Amino acid sequence: GKPEKTVGFFDIENRYSGGVVYKKFLELVAEVPQGFITRYDGICDYLCRKYKAERVEFVHGTEDWQRSQEVPLWRVVSTRGVLSDSKVMSRELQQERLESEGLTIVPCGVNNRSLMVKDYKLHLFDFNYILYYGR
Repeated sequence: GKPEKTVGFFDIENRYSGGVVYKKFLELVAEVPQGFITRYDGICDYLCRKYKAERVEFVHGTEDWQRSQEVPLWRVVSTRGVLSDSKVMSRELQQERLESEGLTIVPCGVNNRSLMVKDYKLHLFDFNYILYYGR
């Protein structure tokens, strides 16, 4: 069969220190409740704390995003709350799903060509809850 995707962890000397099945990333995203969002850096911070890593690099492909119907990947945005296009989910679809959960999406960027979650910091899911209280 096909090898599973991994999330690479790097120690302070920038040496690869193991990996976690990409499924762990998807499981973490699945913890984000409706009406909330997370950022890639929030997921990285959580994984670094949990696995005592210095840096996290995600390796994924189109087949991973196929699970977007099961896992709320539309709740993952960039550092500034900006929506992103992927090969499977367009910004427009991500916008539609987030708006259906009660979030407001507004134009941003040069010539307002990008979209972001309005007041995104108010809607961020805190992964510390999982880290300290468990699932």
